[in-house]
Amino acid sequence: MTKLNADGTALIYSTFIGYGKWAVDIEVDPSGAAYLTCKQGVWDIEAVYVAKLNSSGTALIYSLELSGSGWDEPRDMAVDSYGAAYVVGYTRSPDFPVTVGAYQTTFGSGYYHAFVVKISSIGTLIYSTFLRGSIGEVAQAVAVDSAGAVYVGGYTVSSDFPTTLGAFDSVFGGGTCNVTPPICHDGFFAKLDPTGSVLLYSTFIGGSGWDEVSKGGIAVDSTGVVYLAGSTASPEFPTTLGAFGRCYNGGSDTTHPSGDVFVIKLNPSDSELLYSTFIGGNGGDVPYSLVLDLDGAVYIAGNTSSYNFPVTPNAFKTLYDSRFLVKLVLRSSDT
Repeated sequence: MTKLNADGTALIYSTFIGYGKWAVDIEVDPSGAAYLTCKQGVWDIEAVYVAKLNSSGTALIYSLELSGSGWDEPRDMAVDSYGAAYVVGYTRSPDFPVTVGAYQTTFGSGYYHAFVVKISSIGTLIYSTFLRGSIGEVAQAVAVDSAGAVYVGGYTVSSDFPTTLGAFDSVFGGGTCNVTPPICHDGFFAKLDPTGSVLLYSTFIGGSGWDEVSKGGIAVDSTGVVYLAGSTASPEFPTTLGAFGRCYNGGSDTTHPSGDVFVIKLNPSDSELLYSTFIGGNGGDVPYSLVLDLDGAVYIAGNTSSYNFPVTPNAFKTLYDSRFLVKLVLRSSDT
């Protein structure tokens, strides 16, 4: 883990952390403490690892391993203003550690299932829950609001993935499942209460092809409105009137991972789709991070194989590259 000064001219600290660990995400709290989540292990045995360092990088505040008997992998992490860390990912371990009273405490009949974990500022496990249907799902993005409610995005191959009454989309779309492994996953978005015991809101996101909320592709504003970024191979993916892109540009469902980026603005309190758009070209477009600024503009970074990916006239680089950065300003008419 490395920390640079504000103008990038000096190394404040740089340290090794552990052995055999693959860093997945890093977060920083208001005090400057740094949080790192990694996957660790070899071959078919992996574990979730979470560590916290003080602001000067001189002391390890805690180091925590969460694992079962199989493969356990983190995908994203968030930290709240109190220093609690939230980690999401997926597990193939029926004995992955869960806590009493959590929303789902039993592993399903599938090969892998999503998990949501909350860790206190001193490294104790506050709650751990599965988030699943009967077949399989992966949680890839997490955010937390000021009240401690947790927002989770990812994908599922379970047609019975739990949705809530009045959800935006309660019907699994998903694509073709008669292949092994299946490529028939639908995106999902779910909101859990601050105790991790109640599913406040849950919906599928997608169309008839494969769809997924991407790693790091979630943010929530001060009003509880959520912003999601992901990839879709569904030509009829829902878009809103006046959105930047209402026509699908990507490949077919059989050419995974060819597809378009989607960006959604959704109000979980009334299931209203406030904004939804395609962004992409005729290749594969995959977002890897979404950030929201104080004015409500959305920034999305990712990779593309589309030579005709949309760029603006005065952009830093207008010739094709495999990486993209997009700023999307949602007009007042879209809110």
